[in-house]
Amino acid sequence: MNILPKKLADDPENGDGAGKWFMMAIDPRTGARRAGYCASRCAGHATESEALEHHLQYLLDRESDLWLDRRGAPRDCEICGEPTTLMARLGRKVPLIALCQPHQSTNSLQIVHRRRNGLLPAARPGTVPEAAPVLEDESVAAAAAVPAPPASTGAQASS
Repeated sequence: MNILPKKLADDPENGDGAGKWFMMAIDPRTGARRAGYCASRCAGHATESEALEHHLQYLLDRESDLWLDRRGAPRDCEICGEPTTLMARLGRKVPLIALCQPHQSTNSLQIVHRRRNGLLPAARPGTVPEAAPVLEDESVAAAAAVPAPPASTGAQASS
């Protein structure tokens, strides 16, 4: 199964999603279905990059693992190029991402994901990004974020 951005045809059969982009799980046996946060209560996206960003937020929230130590040969960190046996995962059944200790972060996962999907240029040798760049429209990720519970003030609520 592949998960890809796909624009729904401008067809009345597609209802409110007609002409909009969604992340879709494509399975030869069962066909295509919406995936990640696009699977429920998503009105669709105006661009392919917005759909990719929405899915990135889903992966970061639900499908990411950091600090996976492997006993194999070291690989180059995908951010700085330093050899490491530390890996990270972003999604299921996907290749592991080599990230050295200083780069084991969701920020680094965002950078690697955006590079792999053509939303950022490939890394140049000897350069290390300080932070994941903010794309023009971060409203998709913000809308998918779940609000944090209110901070405890130490006082007990009364009924």
